[in-house]
Amino acid sequence: METTKNRQTELRWVLRLSAILAVVVATATMEGCTADKAVAPAKTATIDESRATYALTVQEIMNNNCAFPGCHAANSAQAGVILDTYEATKRSVETKKVICAMEWKGGCINMPAAAPVPDSLLQYMIAWKAKGYPQ
Repeated sequence: METTKNRQTELRWVLRLSAILAVVVATATMEGCTADKAVAPAKTATIDESRATYALTVQEIMNNNCAFPGCHAANSAQAGVILDTYEATKRSVETKKVICAMEWKGGCINMPAAAPVPDSLLQYMIAWKAKGYPQ
């Protein structure tokens, strides 16, 4: 009789812990889903397209948002995307989904992961590509 009561008590604890674990997992899963579906800012920025060169804008955009250790610097490039030199950035924009990722529209992994870049910076990247990647 005592063994049956102990088993019932153990079973109740297992069920309670399972329920708590299920709530924790569900909450973590939902939190991850909402972070992945952030809404991109409205496209309202007006830029000076003459400044859409690697030296004037793109290099600073990459250095401040992408090309640092653990992300897209040459010594630790994630997903093979290197964004710390002119040639590497040009090649990555041409062959990878760099601008798509920066747009946060879907179809690509959102980058930078923490938050989208301001629209003006995205517009400089798009203009740089459209102008044929001037240095």
